[in-house]
Amino acid sequence: MNYLENYYANYDEEGRLASNHGQVEYLATMKYIHDVIGCSEKKKILEVGAGTGRYSIALAQEGHQVDALEYSTHNLEIMNSKIAGIQNIKTHYGTALDLSRFEKESFDITLVLGPMYHMHTNKDRTNNLL
Repeated sequence: MNYLENYYANYDEEGRLASNHGQVEYLATMKYIHDVIGCSEKKKILEVGAGTGRYSIALAQEGHQVDALEYSTHNLEIMNSKIAGIQNIKTHYGTALDLSRFEKESFDITLVLGPMYHMHTNKDRTNNLL
């Protein structure tokens, strides 16, 4: 198990998101997402590093088509357990360092909210963008 798998297998991401500061983070982030995507037209959204699905699921419930990419199998299992019946969300196992499975310019917006913390080199942060 690599360090990221080990970290997220032993970290309570759901608890962090449910905390008071997690709720503030969620509300502020959703406000900025809505400022960018607007409110009328449904968008095609890629979330890279979707974690347990907090943003991906909320955006899918708003009617957007969401692809959620997550590297931690632990977090991916949690997200998959929460999306039963939501037709417009697809989950994918993978890393932010390889987005080749997605066609270039196939999304209206790409969210990269967490992976930047784990991309330690400038090359990692710049060479793998859609």
